[in-house]
Amino acid sequence: MKYTGRISIMVIYVVVSASFKISDYLELGYVPIYEFILSAIWIYPAWLCGLYFDKYRYYAQKLQKTEKELNELLEKRLEESEQRFKSLFVHHSEPIFTFNLDQKLIEANPAAENLLGFTINEFREKEWASIIDPEDLDRYKEHYLDAIEGKSQELTVSMIHKDGDKRVITIKIIPIIIDDQCIGIYEIAKDITESIVAEEMLRRSDKLAVIGQLAAGVAHEIRNPLTIVKGFIQIIESDIDRNYQELMLSELDRINQIVSELLVLSKPQVIKYEIKDIENILNSIISFLESQANLKDIQINLQFDNQMPFIKCEENQLKQVFINLIKNAMEAMPDGGEITVKATTNHNQMISIQVIDEGIGIEEDKIPKLLEPFYTTKEDGTGLGLMVCQRIIEQHSGTLNITSQMNKGTTVEVCLPI
Repeated sequence: MKYTGRISIMVIYVVVSASFKISDYLELGYVPIYEFILSAIWIYPAWLCGLYFDKYRYYAQKLQKTEKELNELLEKRLEESEQRFKSLFVHHSEPIFTFNLDQKLIEANPAAENLLGFTINEFREKEWASIIDPEDLDRYKEHYLDAIEGKSQELTVSMIHKDGDKRVITIKIIPIIIDDQCIGIYEIAKDITESIVAEEMLRRSDKLAVIGQLAAGVAHEIRNPLTIVKGFIQIIESDIDRNYQELMLSELDRINQIVSELLVLSKPQVIKYEIKDIENILNSIISFLESQANLKDIQINLQFDNQMPFIKCEENQLKQVFINLIKNAMEAMPDGGEITVKATTNHNQMISIQVIDEGIGIEEDKIPKLLEPFYTTKEDGTGLGLMVCQRIIEQHSGTLNITSQMNKGTTVEVCLPI
């Protein structure tokens, strides 16, 4: 603590006191004794005033310094807090969106661009409601309004990707509360499409396992007496009307076909894979089916990329798959037409074989059911053909996909690894 105040006060006091004494001396010719007494009395209060002034100045400077340090500390903490929030927001692996109360996008983190294929600027230009499946839009708006009331929400909706596909997204809607008032909304999104597909595949796998166990037992129990019945019908054919005989034999053949397909669905068979030329396989299938196609006024066109690579496969099983697919295409074209079998390579990793018909097509809601057991759109179908085909393709580490448009045709794509 400095002595500036005390020194200044004492200097002023001495000057004032001396001036009074000089004035009295000039006027009276001497300095009265009480002048010295008063000077002695007031010297302590003067010094005390200087002391308080110095203390005030000292504590004021200290308080100012403390306040400055506190402000600097608060600014530093605020900056650190902003940096932590920014780091969490920017580097979070899940997409985070910030909206105002009118559902207008304010900000989004980089992960948001990977969610639906839109850039952040494209998100800002679009209405958020326009990328939500119309079937889920009312439910989403209801949850959004509840979040504005201060209640965090969570829901699952279908959203439309930039490429037109639908993605299943879970959204956490969190209100931004400041001074007990909601000023905006955070939305944290997560794409669970792949998880749902995996769950569906697991469910389907479990179903196939049960069907396989049932099929193995039923097929073996049916096949032996079936053979005996068929043999006896052939033995006593002279005693049976020919029409009845043909009907019974055709139905027995149909039962035998179902049993054969059930056996394919049972435990995995030991398969010997060999390197084969897909062109030769498809050419042999077309040659086999060409006469049947001609009878139905159907033309089968085969198209290949140049220098088709070889694949590792079980040839007879692949023939079973493509014969089944082409027969299905033929049955879908009662008035004739053209079937295109197109084989192409995909980035030198997969071969894509598409069977494209000009048939009556399949309703969109029925397509996912086509690979389920015993589901068929044909009056005399078993509902196992496509399921067997998919099982064979999966055993070859491939995929089978079906797309269709009513009255325009159906495309079945089989992808196999090179």
